[in-house]
Amino acid sequence: MHCGVYGLVVDAQSGAPASGAVVIVKGNSHGITVTKNGEYFRLLAPGDYEIGVSLDSNFDDDQELVAKTL
Repeated sequence: MHCGVYGLVVDAQSGAPASGAVVIVKGNSHGITVTKNGEYFRLLAPGDYEIGVSLDSNFDDDQELVAKTL
């Protein structure tokens, strides 16, 4: 069974999708560019992860998450 993380990145001021943002799973060098609708998805093995979101090569927000199989 696959598991991972998915979500939506929006502008904090307007609530509009943050197209062009990049989501990074800390410890993984491959960024996830969000869709024009602000959506992203990354397959991950079960475990604890920290992700960051960047619009301008700087991490603007970090979140902790746990990936679990469903």
